[in-house]
Parts: sequence; structure tokens; C-alpha cells
Amino acid sequence: MASRLIARIALLSLLAAGCSGGPEAPSFNGADVRVLNPTVWPGGEVRIASSAFHGLTTLPVISMGADTLAATRIDDTTLAIRLPIVSGNVAIAVSLGNDRRTGSLHIAGLLASSDTRPMRGWPRALSAGFPVVTVAGDSNVLLFNMTNGVAQALAPTHNSDCTTSIGYSFRASGVVTHGVPVPPNTAPICGRPKAWVLGNPAVLADSAPQTNGDRYWSELAPGVWVMAAHHDVFVMRPGLPNLTYHIEDNERLVVSPDQQKAILATFFSHGSVPVINAADGSQAFTLPLSDGSTVAWSPAGDTIFSIGQPTSASALRLLAFSGSTGAVLKQGSDSITDGDSGDLLPVGDYLVAAIFNIVAGSNPEIRVYDRRTFAAAGRVPLNSNLCPIGCQTLLAVNDNASRLYLLAVPAWRTPGVPGRVFEVEMPPAVQVPQILQP
Repeated sequence: MASRLIARIALLSLLAAGCSGGPEAPSFNGADVRVLNPTVWPGGEVRIASSAFHGLTTLPVISMGADTLAATRIDDTTLAIRLPIVSGNVAIAVSLGNDRRTGSLHIAGLLASSDTRPMRGWPRALSAGFPVVTVAGDSNVLLFNMTNGVAQALAPTHNSDCTTSIGYSFRASGVVTHGVPVPPNTAPICGRPKAWVLGNPAVLADSAPQTNGDRYWSELAPGVWVMAAHHDVFVMRPGLPNLTYHIEDNERLVVSPDQQKAILATFFSHGSVPVINAADGSQAFTLPLSDGSTVAWSPAGDTIFSIGQPTSASALRLLAFSGSTGAVLKQGSDSITDGDSGDLLPVGDYLVAAIFNIVAGSNPEIRVYDRRTFAAAGRVPLNSNLCPIGCQTLLAVNDNASRLYLLAVPAWRTPGVPGRVFEVEMPPAVQVPQILQP
């Protein structure tokens, strides 16, 4: 009797198994699903992690609003998706079978833009990446704060018809200016460029050895002057022969964080961009670039980054060089064929670039790259028709790197033209993962 009962139970168990509908539907089995970086650049990469992803042959469906986004596997428990070029708060959902988890992402982007008072030439930050700059006004030096748009006119005069841009000085709070204001359509009165220490009042510190000018005058050390013209750059040294470089459109000097070296940033260098020792004006080394107009030092000064052309026949691309020898450390594989670079700024793990497109009908934008790999990390359209063929630009961040600023000056030597400042939200460097909810 007992054996019959056992056999009947076994048969009922087999019948029940046969009616169960097959294997269990996939689910997260109670495991957390976490968005590791819930604030991200437009076009950036979002990483999603869960122990439930382990061993899956079919990846979960990940959607943003009505759009399904392709997922790639980073490791056994982490997936990545690439976002479209949008900004704001968006809903995200991760589905595995009938198990669905939801949450939201915040995509950083353009917050605001506004016109400045008239500006001319290249702006220069008081220190690299700092959002307070000196820039030429129509008749004097402006101290401009990108964070609040306040421009203060300072006492030293400057005439961009003498020298386009305010120049660099090694002195603390120093600038180099050239010329005095004159009525419109009047021949400029230039004289010798002057080095000033800004203050109340500004103090005249020195004068350049010559009166001629063009792009800029800068003062690297006592008696060491750089004068940039359209086709040539002259480095003037006390008691030594001048150095002459036949390079085109050297419009700014990019000085190392310790002020010991300076790059003669140029649009066409005939194959090599000079880097100068500030103390005596001698050449330290050269960078193997045909176009080296967009260059930046790392905060430590050990690396020089560039959006440049290795040869005149090559496309613009990201490059990294040794800050002590100029040797090539890394060269990006992706070329930039749809625009001209305006400025480049290392910020934490990123390289941030201002790109002013020369393709008809396209807008300027901020492009963000991974500083280690040069992979694209995001794009922020600036929604402006400013600078269809380029601007004099400067990038900066605020104290806690939550805001990025771009000052664009479209006027080269045309008086009365305002600049424009753009404010962009930046994703925080350290983020708290977001647990998606059922």
C-alpha cells in the first residue's frame, strides 16, 4: 500500500512539472540595478551595474523615454549605453523579461549665454582655467568675470589697431598693452608697448624695446620680450641676438603653470612649433606640428595637449607631448574634420575643447574627451551662429568645477562688437550611484 502511494505521488509530481510552462522567466532576482554615473554629458556614456547581469547571454532592454538604447558589456556585471545629444532630466528603464527597474538621468548642457561689452583680440586668464580674464576693450584693458558678466575698465590704455591682443607679463597681475585711443578713422598712435602691474592705481613697470606691433607683445622675464607679427615672431633678449621664427599667425603665447616655458601657438608653423625658455628666451624644444594654434599645458606642466595637425596634409586631432622634451606621447585616432578648434582646457579626467565649425549651417559646440584615452565623452551644442569662421576664445571653470565657461570674442580689430559668454553645466567628478526602483 505504501509503495503504491509513493508511486502515485511521484506520478503527480511529474505531471505537475510537465504543466509548469518551462523554464523560469528571466528577472533580476531581487538584485539591485545601479546607475553608476546618473549625471552625464550630452552624448556621453552611462554605466549600469547589477549582479543580475552575470552570465546573461541576452542583455536587458534599456530605454530612455520612448527610445531603446544599445547596450554593450563592460565586464560581467556592468553595461554601458551611449546617450543622444540632449540635455535635461530624462527617464531611464532597464527591463529583464517582465522585471523592470526605472529611474532618471540628468544630462548636463548649456545653461545660459549672454553678450558682453565690446571686446577685441584674445582674452587671457589671470591663471590657467580661472574665469576672470583680461581682454582688450575698444580703448583700454577690461577685467572680465565670466561667472557674473561684470566687466571693469582698468586704467592702462590699449589700441588693437597697434597690437591686436593684450599681452602676457611674468609679473604678478601684469599685462602688456600698446597704444592710446584715437577717434575713429584716425591713424593709430602706438609708441612702445608697456608692461603694467594692475592695481589701484596701475603701475608702469617697463617698456618694450621697439614701437612696431601686430598680433601681441609679451614679457617673459626682465628684458626678454616676444613680438608676434603676421608672418614672423621675434624673441628679443638682453645682450644676445634676437631669435626669429618664420611662422604664420602666432596670435598668443601659452605659458606653462610654473611660468618657465612658453609655446608660440601658431596656425601654420612650417612643421614645428617653438617652445621658449622664459628665463633667457632660448629655444627649449619644438612640437612636431604644422597647426599648433590650440595647445594647453596640463596642471602639473608635465604634458602639453593639442588639437593640431602633425603635418599640413593631415586632419586636426588630439595629441599629447612631453612637457620637457616635446616628444609625442599619444596621438588620437579620430580626426576633427568638421570644424576649427578655438581653445583646449584639461579639467580633471577630461579635455574640453571649443570647436567653431566652418561647415555651412552648423553651430559651434563644446566637445569633451577622456583625458587618458582621447575617446569622445560628450558634446554640448552652443545654439549660436556666433563665429562662423572662428573666434578668439578662452575656456574656464568655477572653483568647484561644476560650471564651465567659454568666452568668445568675434572681433579681431573691429571696434564696437560685443563678445559672448556661454555657461555650461559639468557632471560632478564624484557621483553617488542611483539604485533603480521596481
